[in-house]
Amino acid sequence: METRFVTVVDGEKLMSYLSENYLNLPDVLFLDLNLPRKNGMECLSEIKQSEKLKDLPVVIYSTHLHEKVADLLYQAGAHYYIRKTDMIELAKILHRVLNRLVVNKFARPELDKFIFTMERASL
Repeated sequence: METRFVTVVDGEKLMSYLSENYLNLPDVLFLDLNLPRKNGMECLSEIKQSEKLKDLPVVIYSTHLHEKVADLLYQAGAHYYIRKTDMIELAKILHRVLNRLVVNKFARPELDKFIFTMERASL
């Protein structure tokens, strides 16, 4: 199976990319909460309000883990919330998140499983 990885530098470019490629969306979007020009929460809100994009699974990541922000992101439709960490741990978390998404057929988890950590990844 072919894997394609696309990055953008800010939230405005992300939304333009998704709008231009809505017929060929990614299987999952990893969205930095602190994107410049349009932050992750603004992008998530636009994605989930769009008929063309609303079913796109979105995994939010950030350098900080804020439970109140996580609650807002969950209510807005994100699939998981991951705290950025070192590359080795992050690679393990991303692998487990992708496996969990596929196994669960991209269904959103319950709120108590929304924040994805290494401890939760081993469950």
